[in-house]
Amino acid sequence: MTRKKIVCFLISIIIVMGCGITFNVFRAEAAQKVVIRQAYWPPNERYAKWLAQMVKEYQNENPNVVIKLERTDVGYWEGVMAWHVGGVAPDVIRVGASIMLQWIAKGVLRPLDDLVAASPRAQERVADIYPFLLKPLTYKGELYALNSYFSLWTPFYNKLLFSQAGVPYPTSNWSWEDFRAAAKKLTRDLDGDGKPEELGFSAADWRVIYPFLYQSGVDKFLNENETKAAFDTPEALEALKFVQELAFYDKCFYVPPSSDRTQLFMMGRLAIYQHWSITENSWIDVGLDFGASPLPYHKERATIFDIPPYGVSPQSKHPDVAFDWILFITSPEVAMKGAETGGPWAGGFSPYMSSLEDPSRELSKTGRSIEEMLDYTKNQWVFGVRTGPIQTAQENLLDELTIKGKSPEAVLKEWVKIVNEALKEPF
Repeated sequence: MTRKKIVCFLISIIIVMGCGITFNVFRAEAAQKVVIRQAYWPPNERYAKWLAQMVKEYQNENPNVVIKLERTDVGYWEGVMAWHVGGVAPDVIRVGASIMLQWIAKGVLRPLDDLVAASPRAQERVADIYPFLLKPLTYKGELYALNSYFSLWTPFYNKLLFSQAGVPYPTSNWSWEDFRAAAKKLTRDLDGDGKPEELGFSAADWRVIYPFLYQSGVDKFLNENETKAAFDTPEALEALKFVQELAFYDKCFYVPPSSDRTQLFMMGRLAIYQHWSITENSWIDVGLDFGASPLPYHKERATIFDIPPYGVSPQSKHPDVAFDWILFITSPEVAMKGAETGGPWAGGFSPYMSSLEDPSRELSKTGRSIEEMLDYTKNQWVFGVRTGPIQTAQENLLDELTIKGKSPEAVLKEWVKIVNEALKEPF
């Protein structure tokens, strides 16, 4: 072999290894095993430890399989897409819910229907999933992913701040008016400098707007053919006006960077924080005395849900084994282990209807207190495959509404325009 060929060979090995693939050239026993690569991002240390333990358990049960967890050196979404475009995508991909339909449409995930059809266990599992959870996992009639739990958009509240302000804890019957009155009273300027040290209300991100829209009576966002926005309605305008009243006029809806909001709640300076129910571990870890309640109602009751789905890459050479790992990681038994150890399922809900009396909820501070919201849980993927691409513009509009005081009429008009223009773009 010439020196030039040797250099080229070494470079090719480095490039492939840089994409996350490791060759065990000198380990014959490893070559006999099926290696399943899974792309993931750990939302917290608990999840990372729990997932590592589940890998050990699965490998003990399946000694001929090696599960290799992989993270990218760049942003997760960019890294997975780079793997996919480069033809070296991991076998299993943990997908972000907001971008999942977009990835499906771009071919990052393969349909699972053939794998489900080949597995009686999978058929039974899929038949047991809540119908409202299957909708975001399905594209053009085909199933693309499974999830191990789902989380509800939940108002967490600081019990001490409520007590100090003389405000009763939220109940399942609190209305928009009750919510607004509480948020105003909980926003307190303790030293009289014109800047409140204790804040009444904030939310994790831009999705805070969806429950308000649903609660005001908005029942659809696109027309039947998904070619035009359908939420240019009095109901949508009412929701935007209410949010602006909270933030711009009452000054009790705090809209800083997301990390600041979370820190304020952990520090005991934010009274009501709307976030996913799955985040309760974060509040437990810092010793916060908190509670949770259903969202306030208006014309309708509504919340939204989030899921952490797992799918199989079309590039996988072992899709059946990859799917078996997904069936394991999304099983009710594994979810219960996560809840028992304070893992990622505390504050989450089983996706299976047969788990309606899911004992893991008893291990959660929020599970039982908010489970009534299951009866009116709504979809957050209101713009289909374009939900992800519309996110940034949507968040900017919410800032203009709540921080800059742009009129709700102008915000709604601009939002509808953005959606209609996005729908015209080829996907």
